[in-house]
Amino acid sequence: MTMNFTVDRDQFEEIVARIQGVAERRHTMPILSHTLLTAGPKAGPTGNPGLTVVASDLEIVIRCSQSLDVVEAGSIALPARKLFDIAKVLPKGPVTVVAREGNYVEISAGRGHFRLAGLGSEEFPEMPEKPKGKPVALDSETFRKLVDCVSAFATGDETRYNLSGILLEQQEEEGKTLLRMVATDGHRLAIADGEVPGLGGLLGERR
Repeated sequence: MTMNFTVDRDQFEEIVARIQGVAERRHTMPILSHTLLTAGPKAGPTGNPGLTVVASDLEIVIRCSQSLDVVEAGSIALPARKLFDIAKVLPKGPVTVVAREGNYVEISAGRGHFRLAGLGSEEFPEMPEKPKGKPVALDSETFRKLVDCVSAFATGDETRYNLSGILLEQQEEEGKTLLRMVATDGHRLAIADGEVPGLGGLLGERR
């Protein structure tokens, strides 16, 4: 198993930081404390050469991609927290990541050199494919405020699946396209609207 790519230090830290909230540190499956790194000619965000980083706790999946120079394609699962700790202390400039036989990687940037043991990519759980369809751009601050307004009203009872999520639906009012979020625990109901590009109805988990 080999892998070799070069990435800007700040981009590397950013993409590794994004998956920290999902990778499980105290899970009964040790592999879920790892993040799967895949470098290849089509691993970038638009199917171009790049890197894709995946983490999951089996409920939530986060997949981040970055365009970069790939010398040799490959994949490996690395401890998410340790990888982030390394990324934070790397000096500015290009970072070279090389996977070696025996499931470990060498990470180098300037005078910084690290060796990190990982697990084979085949041990990482199979993740669902990226949904097909046209993506919709949302203002992150608007989206966060809407979630904050209604999330406390979704039930924490996991046996009532239909009430443990948040309903997202498109509304048209006075010529404006709104995103409406609705949550209820069966006793209380919360509704919040925000002006965003159009969306179809879907159900999102409370988390």
